[in-house]
Amino acid sequence: MTNLINQNYNSKYTSIAVSGCIARDQLMVTSSCFAKNIDIKEVFNVTFPVKQMEDRLGGNATNLSYGLSFFANKPIRILGSVGYDGQDFIQFFESKNILTDSIFIDNKLRTAVATCLTDHNPDSQNSQIWSFYFGATTNSIKIDFDKYIDTQTLVILAADDDTTFVKRQQQCQDHKIDYVYDCGMMLTDRVDPNKLKQGILGSKFVVVNEYEMKLIEQKLNLNIDQILSAGICIIITKGSNGVEYKSVLEKYFVPSYPTKCVDPVGAGDSWRGGFFGSLVAGKSVLESLIWGNVIASFCVENIGGCAYKPSQKQMQQRFNEISLTVF
Repeated sequence: MTNLINQNYNSKYTSIAVSGCIARDQLMVTSSCFAKNIDIKEVFNVTFPVKQMEDRLGGNATNLSYGLSFFANKPIRILGSVGYDGQDFIQFFESKNILTDSIFIDNKLRTAVATCLTDHNPDSQNSQIWSFYFGATTNSIKIDFDKYIDTQTLVILAADDDTTFVKRQQQCQDHKIDYVYDCGMMLTDRVDPNKLKQGILGSKFVVVNEYEMKLIEQKLNLNIDQILSAGICIIITKGSNGVEYKSVLEKYFVPSYPTKCVDPVGAGDSWRGGFFGSLVAGKSVLESLIWGNVIASFCVENIGGCAYKPSQKQMQQRFNEISLTVF
């Protein structure tokens, strides 16, 4: 197993790009159990008392690119949009050496806003209710894809404005550009299922959580074996239960780092940043899986998807501890 950890990945990529949402996160916490107060079979009007609220820079493109910045030794850029109020995002990205020339700035609309209510009741396993105002994100489609992306770029397609998401998928396929399919909330009846199926089967990597994998099986009539037989690598994140990686040639399970979850927001995005940042930097698949778990562990200890600031020493210590459990 040590040899597998130390075996470098032959990365052909000279840059990595994240296509997705840049959003302000309004994060709230309640101790009221959703399941005990909501009956989805009935019309309901429910108010949950909120004991904590925080505003954070967020959105999947923000969280993901921040995770990438800890590892990638190659240029990172974002294909996304901010509104007239988005200068703080630009400053944040630039401070992390993330390229911002491919970010569209909308002078009429405000930056997208995501509102999340997390149920911290012990019986709820951090269940969440989200709402999302797209705002300037609807104009991400105006970004000149061909100007910034080439065949040596690995593109991460994260959930986005519907039209933009489908167009980016088609652009990657038309230009034979490798992409990671991170469809997430696109599975909620927003996009033609045939388009999503086409996107999955044309990708290099598919990354989902367990619930999203069930939706793919139910809504797209597409199972893991079919995805693998198309030569695609599939990664299933399982929260505190670790992560599973499958390809035709390799299969790994890596446990998570044991820590207290303060806030799960952005954990999946941060994991993707850690994994793909490490992979593009030339690390092995197994080592990159461990690094993904390391970054996610720091993320959940803080409120928001890019509030963590671990040192290299802290990161290496957790990497070593997880590595011992992989043998």
